[in-house]
Amino acid sequence: MGEGRPNAIAFQGPFGFENNIRWVGNEKGVAPYPCWATADSTTSSSGVVEIKGLNGNPNGEFWCPGEADFPLRWNSSFQGGWFWKKNEDHKIFTVDQLMDKYDKSVGRNTNMLIGIVMDDRGLVPDVDVKRLAEFGRAIKEQSSYKVGQTKGEGAEFVIDFGTVKKVNRILISEDIRSGERIRQYSLEGFRDGGWIKIETGESVGHKRIVTFAEGNYSKVRLSVMEYVQKPVIKAFECYYSKNPTTDL
Repeated sequence: MGEGRPNAIAFQGPFGFENNIRWVGNEKGVAPYPCWATADSTTSSSGVVEIKGLNGNPNGEFWCPGEADFPLRWNSSFQGGWFWKKNEDHKIFTVDQLMDKYDKSVGRNTNMLIGIVMDDRGLVPDVDVKRLAEFGRAIKEQSSYKVGQTKGEGAEFVIDFGTVKKVNRILISEDIRSGERIRQYSLEGFRDGGWIKIETGESVGHKRIVTFAEGNYSKVRLSVMEYVQKPVIKAFECYYSKNPTTDL
């Protein structure tokens, strides 16, 4: 594998392979939190037995990011959800449901894998193609709701809006070329002369998305309380979405 396809991604092994990814414990497109990209080992690939270690280990020896997989239609894998069946177009997830899964997979430092079916023509069904295009547009649209951003190195970052703005979604991204350095952080919004807690979290990694009930803030602060080396923040961004998926 390494010689013929050096950039191939291997699911669940072989043990120690540098391009491994691991199962997150379900086929619902929802990752556990915290979820670290490093692990002590890969996990069982059967997808049946509940096992320990699904969160990874921040001090793990192997770089093995999680993969959150799910079929585009809500039938579970045990009901044949990975395969096409006639008259099941109504079972395709809505855009809102897909966005919720995006926040709870990509937004929890994992990769998202969507199972795409082939119909009796040997093609992806038209309704599936339409929904996937709608989902792609929704992800792009979400990025247009940005109200402030910053980046850099250090343990504290403040986005000052200059005026009071509505916020209900925050994205944090580490530069993972330097590894996952953050071990604990807090998010706060400034209102009425004081800082108000939004969230306390652990892992960030490639991407952490926090959604919450709408708040009116003039500033938002990211404070990293615990880290192994100076954090390198690729992006710290605030958004206001009119149709949020609320996690908290």
